[in-house]
Amino acid sequence: MMRLVSRSEGEAAWFEARRQGFTASEANRVLTPSGRRAILREKVTGEGVDLSRVAAIRWGKAREAAVMVWVEERFGIPANDWLWSGENPNHRATPDGLLVEDGVPVAGCEVKTGVDEMSPGMYQPQIQWTMHVFGLSRWLLVWERNDGGTPPTPLGEPEWIWVDRDQDIIDQLVAEADALLAEAGRSSREDVEPVILDDSDEVAYLAGQVLDARLIEARGKELKEDAWKKLRVALEGKPDDQWLSGVARVTWSTTPGCQTSSVDLSAMEAEAPDVVEAYRALQARHTTIATGKPSRNLTITRKETP
Repeated sequence: MMRLVSRSEGEAAWFEARRQGFTASEANRVLTPSGRRAILREKVTGEGVDLSRVAAIRWGKAREAAVMVWVEERFGIPANDWLWSGENPNHRATPDGLLVEDGVPVAGCEVKTGVDEMSPGMYQPQIQWTMHVFGLSRWLLVWERNDGGTPPTPLGEPEWIWVDRDQDIIDQLVAEADALLAEAGRSSREDVEPVILDDSDEVAYLAGQVLDARLIEARGKELKEDAWKKLRVALEGKPDDQWLSGVARVTWSTTPGCQTSSVDLSAMEAEAPDVVEAYRALQARHTTIATGKPSRNLTITRKETP
């Protein structure tokens, strides 16, 4: 095990050291064809998709330091900023937390945030790869839930679970990683196709923005309806008037009830059944059905996690 480069000491050097090996954050993507093609292109060209604009990623980075303070107090695992390599120098990882004693890794931690309940299964490849790099038999996964607001608000103390080592997953990842690195080593820029795919990172980013916006919209509607309800209670029974504040003008006024009209077809039929029957026949004869043009619908739903 070797400590390579600290992210805080140089972002460019840290990214370059990651590109030259295979890292834990690439473990999930390498298991899908589109993900593998994207990683291969990044290794060969040094170009990647900037996901820093994704709200969930920005929030996760912002909360990571605070959650790691909690982790160190609870489990004694300090935060980590270093990229490490394992027994195979090309197998690398930058865990969120790592406890090393006398040069030997003792325990590690991965921190995640989100609005859903914790689902360790979706992070299995990343966590198993990190255990492989450090030669550990289990790894701590810590999950902080938030309300999906802007910015999100944490919902209580983080959840946590120890994830056990799964050698079958590790063996699969090692084979995939070594094959990909070998292919990257013999490929040129002309050999790798641009990553413009239906399930590319850009599409994933835009779909994620839609889901983020839905959460914000739902939360905003909930807050608005709650405020309206409380405002109505506060003003109930008070005379029509205006209340002014630094940001709003509130007016309570009374409008007369509106009038509506409707035709009582049953009463008409009882009084003049022949007329109503003729009307219905005429209506049926002149009723047409129009078929609209087919439309292509785009549907975005949150992916179910195992």
